[in-house]
Amino acid sequence: MVAQGVGISCVVHFICNEARPLFLFYIGWYGLLTNCAKFVEMDTIKVGEGAARVGAGKTLQEYEYCIFGDVKAAALSIASPFVGKCITLAWNPWGWLNFSCMFIIFAVIAVMTWHIAKLARNTGKPGKEHKPLSYQSGRFVRYTTFIQHKKWYRHLVSAFVLYTAAAVSFVFYVGFTSASCLDFLKFQAQGFILTIWGAYQFTQLHKPAFAMKNDSFKAVQFKRGKMGLVNQSNDDLCKNLEKALYNAQFESYAELKALIDLEASLDGFKEEDAVEGKKNAKITAFLAALNPLAKMEEKIKEEEKKAAAAAGNGYQQAP
Repeated sequence: MVAQGVGISCVVHFICNEARPLFLFYIGWYGLLTNCAKFVEMDTIKVGEGAARVGAGKTLQEYEYCIFGDVKAAALSIASPFVGKCITLAWNPWGWLNFSCMFIIFAVIAVMTWHIAKLARNTGKPGKEHKPLSYQSGRFVRYTTFIQHKKWYRHLVSAFVLYTAAAVSFVFYVGFTSASCLDFLKFQAQGFILTIWGAYQFTQLHKPAFAMKNDSFKAVQFKRGKMGLVNQSNDDLCKNLEKALYNAQFESYAELKALIDLEASLDGFKEEDAVEGKKNAKITAFLAALNPLAKMEEKIKEEEKKAAAAAGNGYQQAP
């Protein structure tokens, strides 16, 4: 009961799926940062001095590994000066860059998690007829889709993109100005791909082709197993539902049945009615509320109302 009340499964699903691009971004960013720092420090520290600090008889490769270990430690510290085994940094920019990235990512995750928990609490209030919120609920899928178009979410995305551009530009600037530019580029490919891909995936907004602003979709209970909890985003689910709804218009319900628990979503619905293609009132109304044309009809009606209101105001204002 406690887990259902706070929407624990929704939070777990969000962290494992919706927040995955952020984790990919950070993995790539951390690789960029540490590789860049290693090349910069290798250029600025004399090998003889570093070898003396590590110990007599150390090779250049061992010294390089020592520097790499120091810059990793520096990225996890904001101490200035930073004193490592092989290098000493009077000012440690790597730690500030790393922790600022971690702060932005965890701030985005915390804000989104708070909103999901708030939705779960509102769903469980007395007088609400909705079932407890879970990652299988249509309300959760609808919420994560609409939340992407909220102003505060767009502001978070904008801040994230600006930080990404500024931070990556800084890392590449210090890398390009080092003496080992070609080696720098060679070792940055993997981190660069993960960083850009994670930022790109996070900023993508999917607009479902079916209608979601109705009670029918809120009442939907999807069939999502344990793998769906950790390995299926709501965007992917919506894309599968688009295809299933299209086929359902031609009385092909196999994909719809695989996605939606119709008996739980529609009270009194009999599955054999859909299989036999009978004119079942409940599923007919359900499909009519969710089908792609319903969304188009909603927009047309809204535009007609606006046009009628504008024409009425113009008529009243005319002399």
